[in-house]
Amino acid sequence: MSKNRALSRRQRKEKSRQAALAALMLERRILAITTFFLVVALGTWIVSISTTYWITVKVDYSVVHDSLQNDNSSVKTRLLRSHSGLWRSCATFKRIENGSLADGVPESVGPVFVQTERIFSRCSSKDFDITAEDAEELKIDSTVARSLNDFRRTEISLAAISLFVMFLAVCFSIYTFRNPRYTFKRLAGAVNLITAATIIVLIEVIDAAITFEKLHLKQFYPNGSNWYFGFSYYISWVVFTVFIAAGILFLIYSRKKKGSEALNDEMAMADEAQIMGR
Repeated sequence: MSKNRALSRRQRKEKSRQAALAALMLERRILAITTFFLVVALGTWIVSISTTYWITVKVDYSVVHDSLQNDNSSVKTRLLRSHSGLWRSCATFKRIENGSLADGVPESVGPVFVQTERIFSRCSSKDFDITAEDAEELKIDSTVARSLNDFRRTEISLAAISLFVMFLAVCFSIYTFRNPRYTFKRLAGAVNLITAATIIVLIEVIDAAITFEKLHLKQFYPNGSNWYFGFSYYISWVVFTVFIAAGILFLIYSRKKKGSEALNDEMAMADEAQIMGR
């Protein structure tokens, strides 16, 4: 009887160990896949904040033209479309010149004036310090200029902070495979959630900046302008989703493993509370 009881205990212990091993392998696979997506998200985020495709503006030229029928200037420059990011912006314009003298017209006909059109594009870095003189030249109010400065500086600051915290999140997530102690998993999960928080704050600031520019920069974006979010904006939502999901998963798998849940005594001791001191 004693031998049977001992054998039964060994069998139960072996089954418990096998179950703990299977759970550990599943956890490792899930966290490894999650960490892989975090690394991909980090690279994608670097590309996203470097592009000029966060916001795209296209102008319905027929609508703009109708609203400018009384513009009799000889040279007109009209915005056709633009795309901008956190650092730079690019725009395509149509330049219309009236009153050019046509060549090859017989003198008997008299002078013939023609209209010429030229389309050109221009990219430039964003101005993060619009002064009062610049505002006067751009024909915008000084308070609007200060608000633009605040929006642009906030966007750049949040982008830099999110990139730094994101790098820390990836490093902590990778370190949990070297040291599987629950505290490091919780730390990785918390930093991943902080990263997601910085991204969503940046997205909200960009949304607010778009609304502000629509209201106060009509001389640059007249009636008939259609605003669209570019692929970099949607990428930011994907990166946000990856980091918030990673944070939740790391916190779920940071539960302490004791007794039969631990694969061996060493792993059980690793999840025990540590007393610091002499």
